[in-house]
Amino acid sequence: MIKKSDKRLALKTAISPTILYLSISGLILFMIHPFLHYVNRDVIIAVSVVGVWRYTYQIINYIRAIIYRVHKYPILKKDITLLNREEAYPEHIYFLIPSYKEEPWVSIESFQSIFSDMNNIPSKATLLVSVGSAEEEAIIRTIYESHPSNQKINIIFQLQSKGKRYAMGHGLRAIARDYHDRGHYEKNSVVIFMDGDSYLEPGTLEKCLPVFKVRDRVGALTTNEISFINTKSSWYKDWFSLKFGQRHILFQSHSLSDKVMTLTGRFSIFRLEICMEENFIRQVEDDIITSPTTGRFRFLMGDDKSSWYYLFKNGWDMLYIPDATVYTLESRDGNFLDLSVSLPFRWYGNTLRNNERASRVKNVPPFIKYVIRDQVFNMWTSLVGISAALILAIFVHPIYLPMYISWVLFVKVIQQNIIAAMGYPVTVNTIPLMLYSQWAGSFVKIYAYFHLNKQTYNKSGSTQKLKNYGRIDHPWFEYFGVFRMLTALLAFYLALFVFSSATTLPDLKFFKKMEEKSTILYVDKSNKKMAQHINDLIKAADDNVTIMLPKGNVYIESPIYITRSNIKLVGNKTTIVYSLGSNEEAAIYIKGSLGKKIKKSHLKADRYYLMDEPNSEEFLRDLGSTVWNKRYPYIRTDIKYRDNKIKTKFSKNIRYREINTISNVTIKDFTIRGDIKTDEYSNVYKNLNKNRRASSIKIKYAANIKIEDINIFDSYSHALDLDTVYGVKVRRFYADGSLNKGKGGNGYFKVSRTFHSSFEGITLSNLRHLAIQWSSAYNVFNGINLFNTDLNFHGGGTHHNVVKNITFDVDKKDHKWGEIYQTPHDAKWAPPDYKTNIVEDIFR
Repeated sequence: MIKKSDKRLALKTAISPTILYLSISGLILFMIHPFLHYVNRDVIIAVSVVGVWRYTYQIINYIRAIIYRVHKYPILKKDITLLNREEAYPEHIYFLIPSYKEEPWVSIESFQSIFSDMNNIPSKATLLVSVGSAEEEAIIRTIYESHPSNQKINIIFQLQSKGKRYAMGHGLRAIARDYHDRGHYEKNSVVIFMDGDSYLEPGTLEKCLPVFKVRDRVGALTTNEISFINTKSSWYKDWFSLKFGQRHILFQSHSLSDKVMTLTGRFSIFRLEICMEENFIRQVEDDIITSPTTGRFRFLMGDDKSSWYYLFKNGWDMLYIPDATVYTLESRDGNFLDLSVSLPFRWYGNTLRNNERASRVKNVPPFIKYVIRDQVFNMWTSLVGISAALILAIFVHPIYLPMYISWVLFVKVIQQNIIAAMGYPVTVNTIPLMLYSQWAGSFVKIYAYFHLNKQTYNKSGSTQKLKNYGRIDHPWFEYFGVFRMLTALLAFYLALFVFSSATTLPDLKFFKKMEEKSTILYVDKSNKKMAQHINDLIKAADDNVTIMLPKGNVYIESPIYITRSNIKLVGNKTTIVYSLGSNEEAAIYIKGSLGKKIKKSHLKADRYYLMDEPNSEEFLRDLGSTVWNKRYPYIRTDIKYRDNKIKTKFSKNIRYREINTISNVTIKDFTIRGDIKTDEYSNVYKNLNKNRRASSIKIKYAANIKIEDINIFDSYSHALDLDTVYGVKVRRFYADGSLNKGKGGNGYFKVSRTFHSSFEGITLSNLRHLAIQWSSAYNVFNGINLFNTDLNFHGGGTHHNVVKNITFDVDKKDHKWGEIYQTPHDAKWAPPDYKTNIVEDIFR
């Protein structure tokens, strides 16, 4: 009738999809490669932890499946070959076949295969067939009476009207009566549970029945399945083929631990002595589930889960026979999307209804114990990749979504080829179906998990629905499932937002700040003296006030000064365009002041202090400076916050000066632009206008400053100028172009006398240097992207700075400093740096 595809032919079917999807993956990667510098590698690592976990679990399953197929299963087959034919098979076996309103062609093929396969073994058989109508019985009886094997087969018909489970219970009791009437006990006799739409490949019984003779602890076994779908839709065929291919791998892996996770109703064989137990019959016939949130209800379908659970809790082994194949015969021409939701809802629901009680069973192999737990885990972990990619694409940068698609196509190609290697043909539909089943299936499984009492079964126009035995008496009972599901989804996506760095949870100070006064003051865009207007608002505002800039361009001709603490300057799609004179230092200047020298005994708590020690010839010689030998600036410099005893490695000649710091200031969400375009001067490292020397942002004598989501274009000199600061956090900062990039220290992203600060997601283009200089220490730079800008350790004894995940794209012909520049020992502008600075994870 139909033949299973061999592995060679199946692998051939994988060639075209492999070429197609690898090409798409490679093309996406090629197109997004210039923008990969926007990717925060720490975020990718954090999200990938789940991916590594899932892929490791899959690889373990692949390895276990191979070990079972090439090692453990051949041992079983060898033991079977040592048996005499007479002792390998029981004298009499039983079939329990619920066949409810099957199409005539299905019944004909199914029962023909049973009768034909019985000819291959010496056993006799009794078939107990539950049918849905007299017409169905007549079709099956005609097949039976015309088949030559009917001499060794007895067939009994039952008309079922109360559902499959009751039909199976009645059938098992009938088998028990017949068995006891025979009065002949056989330890290796079996009952074959199969549906009326299953077709046995020739030799199935011959491969399966002897297992019960050579393995006394085997209580049941099941076989490989392949679908034969009578349909015009390729999606149906490919979807079922994919499902059974994945099943084939997992069942072999599980069978290595002498367990399978389902004794499928399509075709499974049980040891007869188990089926004679009244408790087993009751479990199959009327299985009741009790849950504190869904009440007490009957397991409507899922008879295979009930029979499996009985064997599982009683410690029986259950095996998988990979080379015995049973075909599923169906006709389907309905809506594929409806089917791909309704069937998984039933499958997943049955699995999850069984999961909690199965997880409580003791003395279970560790791997199987994990598999049971993973039945719940995987509905969440399967969504992590796509959900994180979408969150990052929407809230951080669009690059994350195509990057994820490129990666997931590559992974699915590998998984597709493994399925093909197992003998299951694949098509161009397979990978889209993998992704659809993974993502849509997870949501279906989540819904099923929180609605275990919702069960519906449809076949041949008949519908069965669940009726609760023990409904919880509460007016909100119907909404418990929805509430729990939405709460769980909210928690899941909140966790993803945090782990993907799309948002952060409030720190411990958050709740205290909630009690403090918080106000938004809006800048009047019509004010002609914009800088002065903003400065007045900043000075007059109470603590924790947000100064909200207007939308659009804001023109300033003098600096915006922030000389007070506890203030926010926030944009609203704002661009500050500055036009400043030669005496101005910055467009935005956050500036504290430096106090006089004081004695150590006068140091006060909760203050910042600048500590330094005079240079000496001995110190400079030890540092390695062979040319620079100046009194100022002091190289041994540090900033300390006195919340406890101040410790330092400096000598007793240390000098203390209190810093009148500006602290707890945030500037975020706007663009700053100089009024002179610099595009045509991108490779010009000269000072083009000495009357325009201001930095875009300057911060001096400050602590705990946050700079987030700032874009800077066409700076006069430095894009950012930090000097004598502590605990600055710069996130998602972009700067492009500078008018003056010549001698005298111009055109930098300048980090000078900066301590314990962090810089993340920094992109600099067409500047002179990212300069780390003059005593800066204990700073972390992560996710740095430099275009025609070098990383320059500019001298002055910097130490213990870490730069990681840095990407370079530098035209070395025009940018003479290369990618990473270290100040030499004979430099005239500064002494060299310590050797404790670290640069790691460089990308080009």
